[in-house]
Amino acid sequence: MLNQPNKRKIPVFYHIPKNAGTYIISHCINTFLYYRRNFTSWNSLYDSTNVSTIKTINLTNENLIIARIIVGDPNLFIDKNLNIFNKDSKHEFNLEYNKLNTNLIKSLFIFSIIIESNGFGNHDNILNPFDCYDLKKIIILREPFSRLQSLFLYIKSDNSKHELDRKEINVDSFEEYINSHYLEDSWLIRNLINVSNDVCLNEEHFKEVCNILKTFDVYDIKNVNKCIKDAYMLCYNLNMDDEMITRDTLRKNENNYKKIKFEELSSDTQKIFIERTYWDNKIYERFCIKE
Repeated sequence: MLNQPNKRKIPVFYHIPKNAGTYIISHCINTFLYYRRNFTSWNSLYDSTNVSTIKTINLTNENLIIARIIVGDPNLFIDKNLNIFNKDSKHEFNLEYNKLNTNLIKSLFIFSIIIESNGFGNHDNILNPFDCYDLKKIIILREPFSRLQSLFLYIKSDNSKHELDRKEINVDSFEEYINSHYLEDSWLIRNLINVSNDVCLNEEHFKEVCNILKTFDVYDIKNVNKCIKDAYMLCYNLNMDDEMITRDTLRKNENNYKKIKFEELSSDTQKIFIERTYWDNKIYERFCIKE
């Protein structure tokens, strides 16, 4: 391939479950609305409110969403090709992964990409058709105790009922969850490099994931607003302040459960949690805890 020094930069966010995914997606849309209003003439193209020039393509494989592509469509390419795209709503369209191609991508203005949890194991192949762009890979990590408690509360709530791959957890409390076989060890390792559940995680798996993450911009979830600012400054030279980031962003309560602190667990449960999440903690400490 010829060297292309002027490739346009695009942020690619990797969404680990319960790691600010909804927040990030909301910002992808809101920031694009701002970009369209201030840097394009698309709003003047159509008078009808039934026409949308900003759309989300849900890239699917075996009925699971593996990625979301936030696109500009001022020429209504998607609307003219509904034999390829399956319309889900005014703004959202589903596209089977095997129908994605370079010609289709070049017919749209790609603003940002989100790799969803079901796409982690195949993320390189998913992104291959986008090699005409300079893809900036971004991932947010979260301290394991907070993430797994949020995951448990989400699964136990009505908010997860729409999930096609929702897992039933037959325990009533987070402490029971920790002491059960349901507790994850390292979602990231198993999904990013495709390690099956019947294989024990080890140092080699950890090193392989670390080597991959070295090619990413990695943020702690506590710095999610900085992550958003950095991404859109780097890719679009947008200088976003905190007010712009927090404005119009939807926040949903996960559930009505009361969260507990690690110190409130029994000593035996604390020990089980630390042992079980050893590799997740090690990844978090490597990339998010400054020495």
